[in-house]
Amino acid sequence: MAVTSEATHSHGPWLDGLPSAAAHKLVLLKLFVRHFTPSWMVITMGTGSMAISIHNFPYSFPGQQALALAAWALNVALFGSFLCLLCCRALCYPASARELLEQPNQSLFVGALPMSISVITGGVATLLVPRYHEPAEQAAYILTWANLPIIAVVALLVPFYMFSVHDLSMHTMTTLWLVPVIPGTAAAAVTGAVSQVHTQHDQAVTLLYLGVCMLAVGLALSYHVLGMYYQRLICHKLPPREVIVSSFIPVGAVGMGGWALLNLAAAADTHVRAYHLTLSPSAEDTAWLDAVLPACMASAGVLALCLWAYSGWWLVLAVSSVGQTLRQGIPFTLGWWGAVFPIGTFAGTTLALGHTFHSFAFTVAGAAFSCCQVAVWLFVASRTLYQGWAGDLFHPPCLSPPALLAEHLAAPSAMMRLEKRLSLPSSALPTLANTFERQMEQRQRQMDTQARLMGLTHSK
Repeated sequence: MAVTSEATHSHGPWLDGLPSAAAHKLVLLKLFVRHFTPSWMVITMGTGSMAISIHNFPYSFPGQQALALAAWALNVALFGSFLCLLCCRALCYPASARELLEQPNQSLFVGALPMSISVITGGVATLLVPRYHEPAEQAAYILTWANLPIIAVVALLVPFYMFSVHDLSMHTMTTLWLVPVIPGTAAAAVTGAVSQVHTQHDQAVTLLYLGVCMLAVGLALSYHVLGMYYQRLICHKLPPREVIVSSFIPVGAVGMGGWALLNLAAAADTHVRAYHLTLSPSAEDTAWLDAVLPACMASAGVLALCLWAYSGWWLVLAVSSVGQTLRQGIPFTLGWWGAVFPIGTFAGTTLALGHTFHSFAFTVAGAAFSCCQVAVWLFVASRTLYQGWAGDLFHPPCLSPPALLAEHLAAPSAMMRLEKRLSLPSSALPTLANTFERQMEQRQRQMDTQARLMGLTHSK
């Protein structure tokens, strides 16, 4: 009875008069919103990338474009749902934004938000502009500019917290450190695609310059992190099996750079000459473009080929790492979605190289990698639905919350098991919700302390 009165006092009359099942659902909803993180955005990254891969598949089949549109619409619906949940968390728990940035693992997934927006923008430019023309063209242009401040904030704020707040070490480093810095590279590739379909030359050229700047920042920061990760592999071997699938992230970080170069070069060939002719129609003033543009196109193709080869090295390393770790057993988490997007970017870069060099081999290889991405997406999506229904994915993999919380969030049947296990009435569950929240925070602090101690011991 004491527990019941405490629950009523701490939560007010919001549960009074509600049936037990309704009270359970409200508690479940509160816990789910409270612990919802941007890590779920990796699902929209992979789904949107798959839609573009289906659209770009070189060997057409019946219903190809309809299937691509359906996948893109599913991606938009998922993104809208996840964004609403993040907004609800920010409104209901204002302190959670700062808590999110202070978490060394959760904060890295903030970069998945601008990446998802870039993927949706690329879908607008690729799938909708050929159908709806000017309205879709303007929508892609607006989305590109709207995403720019988000990319800038993430690329500056998250690394700053890593430098000043997070307690990190080489021993615990993973490729997730790339997530806050690669949105610039992805946005550069999308900016190139948007510039190609844009009809106003001055705006297209502005987007072109913007894409070059974002590509420079994204690639430079990515190479810094990749150098540290290479050292981490040499000194501390492969990452733990729980995060081994994140080994695919460098494939996307590097491969997307090659795709961005090819898109930006194609946009320059389309718009730069026309834009300068509007400024100075004299042939003498634009003669230098006849020498500069072909050289830029050739240089972009060669550099993209180099980046594609480097990305292929990381792909082989990722497959080998996952294959070796499979013997130990790899638990399924949301981190598995981290393999879908990189495979899609590698497939897209391969197809773009095939189009640029008129290479049959690259075209066939790009089609094969696109099929691999769809197969991986189907596998990961089916496992996500299965384990999501069972309640095993209601917490981010980086948090490792208490088992009681995962069971509490699973389903009404799990709620009944929890009541029976604890021998408490259902009216005590609101108090248990707060207790579980405190347990999660305490558990995370203990894990951070243990990770620091392990790093110090290993260094000694």
